[in-house]
Amino acid sequence: MLLQQNIPASRLAAQAMIDAAREAFERGEKPEPAPAQNPAKPEFIKTGEGLGISMAAAVAEKTAKNRAARAKLAEKIRPFAGELSANQMAEKFGCSRGMIVKAASEHKIDIKVGSGRRAGPSSEQLSELRRCAAEGGTTADAAKWLGVPHGTAKHWALKHEIRFGVR
Repeated sequence: MLLQQNIPASRLAAQAMIDAAREAFERGEKPEPAPAQNPAKPEFIKTGEGLGISMAAAVAEKTAKNRAARAKLAEKIRPFAGELSANQMAEKFGCSRGMIVKAASEHKIDIKVGSGRRAGPSSEQLSELRRCAAEGGTTADAAKWLGVPHGTAKHWALKHEIRFGVR
């Protein structure tokens, strides 16, 4: 009896059920199936017409919230419109590229949206390329100096008619 006083009643009841099931099994009886419990439906789920109305309201609220977030983002990206690509802005502002593109299109902001390819050298890169050629360097030297692949420097030199000498 002393032992049972320290054991919680729920534990004793569970053990009694297990013992009863074990004895029934040993006698060859099949256990009775446990009664099915129907979980209570959450209050926010309604049936019929109420579901459509509440769902439509939730969708409208989420749409308005997302539109406001994109408007706020558009104001942030506007100063960087011609300078940074969509990927660079996404990294800078901590959001997806798609979010940047959508915010820009909704607010008529032109951003650089390319396939990742650049149109050519910047004016600084072009002047450095010309300087390297004037000093008698090679396209390989210019490429190392500019931090671009050798083929890129060679392509730029041919495209802009910059002659490199050979050492």
